[in-house]
Amino acid sequence: MKLPCQAYEQYCFQHHQYFDSTSFVALAAKQIYSPAMPEPEKEGITKKFYDEAFREVFSNVNLVRSLLTDFVGEDWVTLIDFSTMKVKASTFKGISEDKRESDLLLEFSLKDNTKILIFILIEFQSAYEQMMLRLLEYLLRIYREQLKTSDKLSVVVPIVIYNGTEAWKEDRQFIRYFQIPHDDLKKYIPDFKYILVDVNRLDDELLKRLKTEVAYFFLLDKTNLHDVEEASERIRGIFREIKDRYPGLSKLLARYMRGLLNYKGIEVEQVIDYLSEGGRSMLAQSIEEIRQEGVDKGVHENQLETAKRMLLEDFGVEKIAKLTGLSVEEIKKLK
Repeated sequence: MKLPCQAYEQYCFQHHQYFDSTSFVALAAKQIYSPAMPEPEKEGITKKFYDEAFREVFSNVNLVRSLLTDFVGEDWVTLIDFSTMKVKASTFKGISEDKRESDLLLEFSLKDNTKILIFILIEFQSAYEQMMLRLLEYLLRIYREQLKTSDKLSVVVPIVIYNGTEAWKEDRQFIRYFQIPHDDLKKYIPDFKYILVDVNRLDDELLKRLKTEVAYFFLLDKTNLHDVEEASERIRGIFREIKDRYPGLSKLLARYMRGLLNYKGIEVEQVIDYLSEGGRSMLAQSIEEIRQEGVDKGVHENQLETAKRMLLEDFGVEKIAKLTGLSVEEIKKLK
C-alpha cells in the first residue's frame, strides 16, 4: 500500500517526468503522518515493515560482529568464528504476537568447534514492558529444539535491543526476582541474565567516535524524525561517512531507513526531497533503486488503494487522478 506521495512518484516514473516532491508539499503540509487507517491494519503494516528491516540488518555478519565486539565486549566474543554464522528459522510463534517486537536466532561455531547461539530480541515500542518471563519462554523453546537433535545443549546468549523513549526499569538477572529465605534454596532456581542495548540512552558522541557498522545503525535509529529538516541533515551526514568507510553497507541501511520511516508513519519521499543536494543523495538513490526493483508488481492495485485513502481524506477526484495516474472514471467507481 503506497502513501499518496509515493503514488505521485509512481506517476512521474511511468510518464518519464522528474519527481519533484516540492510540488507535493501543499498536499502533505497538513499531514506529515500517513492517513488514518483501522488500528489492527496499521499494527500489521508497521510491524511488518520494522520486522523485515530488523531481520535484514541483523542477518548481516558485519553488523553482528560490530554489535558483539563494541556493545558486548566480553571475552567469549573473541572465540567466535564469524564466518560460520547461520540464521536459524524462528520457532517462536504464539509467545507475543500482539507485541511490537522481533526476534532473530543466530548460530556460530567457536574456535574449539563447539556451538554458541545468540538470540536477539528487538523491542520497538515507545514504552518499556516487562521482558524477563518472555525471554525465559523463548530460551526454553530454543533449548527444547536443541534436544531434538542432541543430548547436549549449546549456550544461548540473549540480547535485547530497545529503542523506546521510556527508561528501561527491569533488573536483568532472573534470580533477583525471587524471595529467597535461605541460601540453600538458590540451587533450585534456574538463573540467567540478558544483555540490554538501550539505543536511546547511548551517547551520540560515543557512537560517532566508534565509527563502526552498528554504531552508524544506532545513530540512524536514534534520529528524531519529527523534525524533518534536522533529521534529513543528520541522515545525510551519516550516509556520507558510511559511503567512505563501508560502501557495501549503504543499500542495507537505506532499506532499514525505509522500514523505519514507514513504521514511524512519515512520508518517505518528503525526507528524500530534503536529502537532495543539487541532485539525488546516496540514500535517495538507494531507496529509489530498491523501489524500482518492484515497480511492475501490483502498480495498479497500489494506485487504487491510494485513491481509496485519498477519497476518505476528501481529496477531489481530479486531484486524485492527477496524483495517482488513474482515470476519473476509475476513481468514481471507488466511491
